[in-house]
Amino acid sequence: MTKRRILLFAFMALMTQIPVFAQSWSVGSALIYGDDIGQAGVHFRGYYNLEREIICFGPEFSHFFRSTSSHNGEHGTLQLDEVNFNIHYIFEITHKWAIYPVTGLNVSREKEEIRTSIEKEEVTVTEYGIVLGFGIHRPVNNWVIFGEFDHLFSDLGQNSLVIGTFYTFGKKSEEHHKRQ
Repeated sequence: MTKRRILLFAFMALMTQIPVFAQSWSVGSALIYGDDIGQAGVHFRGYYNLEREIICFGPEFSHFFRSTSSHNGEHGTLQLDEVNFNIHYIFEITHKWAIYPVTGLNVSREKEEIRTSIEKEEVTVTEYGIVLGFGIHRPVNNWVIFGEFDHLFSDLGQNSLVIGTFYTFGKKSEEHHKRQ
């Protein structure tokens, strides 16, 4: 198994154990667009929600669809995967809407392949970085619709736009249910 798969498996195994201690936990998916790679992708997350669900943290995985290009007889493909560990502090602006900062750590892996009629070259780069951004969400019962914009500060840095939904399992605060 590659180091990346082992790390992803460890995050998922941890997610199954910690919910016992958290007030609740959330699992979701989204569509993501990265402006540097110029591609859309899929995004998955698992979060632990603490302190009346105003603090949440956890791992995220983004897979950007492979892009292809051709120039002067060379054909290239570019693939990008990101693993983030982010934390949010939720600021409720109304009983139905909230905003939050996005802060976290990142590991990105970019794989580029260049083919000509006589040779093939493959380059894989792994970089570490810091994620900063903001988000907005709207809860509807245990579902939450969210949108985020963030910037990755790294040698593989880019701006990302994420739009998706997640479901919250476990204890929800009574106050939160009454307002919905």
